[in-house]
Amino acid sequence: MRDHTLGNLLILLGMISLLTTAQDPHGSVDISNLDPVLFVSRGLKKFALDLLAESSIQGGPNLNLVVSPYSVWALLVLIMEGAGGETANQIRAAINIKQNTKMQRQGYLMLEDKLRWLVIAFADDLIIVVEGNSRRSLEERSNRVLDGLVRWCKSVKLKMALAKTTFMLFKGKMVRNPSTKVEGKNLRRSQTVRYLGVTLDENRNFTAHIEEVMGRAQRVMNKIISTGRRRFHLPMRIIKTYRHAILHSIVVYAACVWAHRLNNVVPARAVRSIQRNVLLRLTGAYRTVATDALNVALGVWPLYILVKKRAIGYWKRKNNWDKVRILTSPEVETSEDIVFALLREWQRHWESSETGRRAYQLFPNVVERIDNAHLEPSPGLVQFITGKGPYLESLRNMGLVKTDRCECGEVGTPEHVVLERARTLEIRRPNQQEVQGDSDEVSYRDSDEEGDNDEDNERYEDRSTGSGTETDAGEMPGSGKYEALWDWHTSQLMNPEVYWDSPVISEGSSFQPINGKDEGKERGRMGESCDCRFLFLERRRLGLGLVRALGVKMELGGCSAALFYHRGNGYSRSVISYLDTSSIELHSVNALFTDLNRPIDPNFRNIAMSNYHCNVIPVNFGNPVASAESVNKWVSRATHQHISELVLPDDLINPELLLANAIFFRGQWKIPFNKNVTFLDKFYNEEGVELGKVQMMFHNGPFLHGFLDDIDAHFLELPYEGDQFCMLLVLPREKAPLLPVLKKLKSLPLDEVYMKLKKEYEEFMEDGVNVFLPRLSVTSDFVLNGVLQQLGIVDVFEETLANLSGISSRKLYLSKLIHKAQIQITEEGTIASAATAASFSDRTFPTQFIANRPFAYFIIQKELKIVLFAGKVAFPNTA
Repeated sequence: MRDHTLGNLLILLGMISLLTTAQDPHGSVDISNLDPVLFVSRGLKKFALDLLAESSIQGGPNLNLVVSPYSVWALLVLIMEGAGGETANQIRAAINIKQNTKMQRQGYLMLEDKLRWLVIAFADDLIIVVEGNSRRSLEERSNRVLDGLVRWCKSVKLKMALAKTTFMLFKGKMVRNPSTKVEGKNLRRSQTVRYLGVTLDENRNFTAHIEEVMGRAQRVMNKIISTGRRRFHLPMRIIKTYRHAILHSIVVYAACVWAHRLNNVVPARAVRSIQRNVLLRLTGAYRTVATDALNVALGVWPLYILVKKRAIGYWKRKNNWDKVRILTSPEVETSEDIVFALLREWQRHWESSETGRRAYQLFPNVVERIDNAHLEPSPGLVQFITGKGPYLESLRNMGLVKTDRCECGEVGTPEHVVLERARTLEIRRPNQQEVQGDSDEVSYRDSDEEGDNDEDNERYEDRSTGSGTETDAGEMPGSGKYEALWDWHTSQLMNPEVYWDSPVISEGSSFQPINGKDEGKERGRMGESCDCRFLFLERRRLGLGLVRALGVKMELGGCSAALFYHRGNGYSRSVISYLDTSSIELHSVNALFTDLNRPIDPNFRNIAMSNYHCNVIPVNFGNPVASAESVNKWVSRATHQHISELVLPDDLINPELLLANAIFFRGQWKIPFNKNVTFLDKFYNEEGVELGKVQMMFHNGPFLHGFLDDIDAHFLELPYEGDQFCMLLVLPREKAPLLPVLKKLKSLPLDEVYMKLKKEYEEFMEDGVNVFLPRLSVTSDFVLNGVLQQLGIVDVFEETLANLSGISSRKLYLSKLIHKAQIQITEEGTIASAATAASFSDRTFPTQFIANRPFAYFIIQKELKIVLFAGKVAFPNTA
């Protein structure tokens, strides 16, 4: 903010303070020791001198002319009553001031008998301060000033904007408001007024200004962070630079005017709150982390101290050390003292804070933390420093888990999980060997190239169930942690058993199975458009991943997949932390239903509940109807009534064991669609034959998209609110089948698909893409016995081969595995406009992404490239 604007604000606030505090017993302003002062800019000095020469003031005190450095844009006139109560002569003058040819200024000066008022006039802004000791005096004086102003405006052919003109009271209370009129129309009273970027309120405590600035800064930073990550993929270092450049410039505006209010607790807390929200989004820290700990962990000055620092800089340049000492301490005399005083204030607050004590143990001195400027902690390190993260101790304190004990029996503190836990050391060991190997110039082969290097790829033994089975995991393409899952998704979408080839689609169904079999595919229920799979896998190889997910011969211990995750798994912690902090709604149900007359081992029950969120529930399988009702009631309650029916009575005829998994997903678009422009449109099959009408949504936005020639399909990414998850749409070219596209995707890792897509997008950068997408209602359920058997999980389904002695001493086998998923994609909260009618005469027409034919979609966690759901749509249910 330029000094001249600050000067004008300070004069205005000084006059308000004078009129509201310096009153004599009779209610009039005691300014007998002040001479009248005329403030003008340097460019108006000659004009002011000529005006004084023509006014021929007589008998009053001297009128001092002060050349103000504040502005060449403003004319400030402060007229006060003369010394000794003498009445000043009246001055009336119309001023027509021109500056170059760019701007024309008009002002109006009046001095009325015993009338004290302040006028600050800009090109399109005018503020008048009037003092009165009663409602009547305020009405008389205000109306007299306004009448004169209106007359002058008419003489120069100007007009006041009455709709924008308000008045406010700075002191005192009245039974009714003063009647202030302009051209016979009453002005409305306002509790706040924004002038020169500062919001003034009737209490004169700047609370309204702080709230307005904090809200505006929050909105701007949210847009910057979201856009930076979504469209331009900016690194965290650049986004932090934006934070320093933009957040500070918004918050510290006119700091010298209101920074003294931050000496109070409530205003300072409001400023800290905006900084906390921004830092949480920048770092991915848990929302339960203390604000003070977040500042110290990141080495970032508290924002309220930075506001004071900006104000101190202004007053120091003005050589007003009294103001500086109000903001710091009475002992301050030099610039070095100022810095030490601000650091002492931060240190005192850090030492006296009752929160963030774990971070205090690591960084007790804020000066030392600031000196370590090279330390820029990652999100994981921030969670470790603050102690708020995917640690059992922290999760137990938040009420998210029942126990804080690790599987090894120790308390799941950050130190234990990161530095001591056996599972962590096992994950870290290959990286340590790789680093050591590089230093010793020893060559190591990739585990994907030699399957015998990792004994765990061939044999997995679960001590909790007492069984071990050799499994041929098989080789899978891709080298990323989650590439096996991407490959499995595409493989299942290509499976002819779950594909379609009939143009006759039943009402309400997304696509039809070829035959009546129900294993490994949908069962033809309402709205089936999703081939839903597990959340994530742990290993590179698919076979072993599913062994650890569902268990060969029911080996559940030590595995992690889907939301059937093991608490000790590092990838599980990463995904769950994203789900905790995002705006995505995701409910998961995992349950193992056993026969009431066949009790299971108590140790297995405890392991299933504590390590896998899997409730072991005994039911009476002898009564299939009652059992199905019990199962469905439990599922409905666990998913907040989103999934009301998981099993049918036919599913529970002569069962031994039922393993159930249900997931509910709800996400709102980052840039929502507009309900008002959704319309009926045609939907075609792969041969171009019309299948019927669907509800087609429309939007235009800067989405990541591109046509990949080697895959022969158009890709589009639609981000969800929070920027953690997105839907990746895959649309073949017109009259081209989807199956060959999915076959090509099977051979490409997901990272490589995104790399190609981003390269295509950056090469042909466009302002936006027109998106036409059918409204989807997705519900799917699967019996996965056949799918898992194709993947090598066979023995657990065979009565004669299954060995589940770790669960029960009785002979058990897995009779059926049911998986159900429901996804709701909403259009709520949209305020976006419809398609533009503008003509693009000198530029290319925006790219069209029209999903009016079969397409595939993947719901992905963007940073980790984890596929939560995958589906294909032949004819969407839009009911």
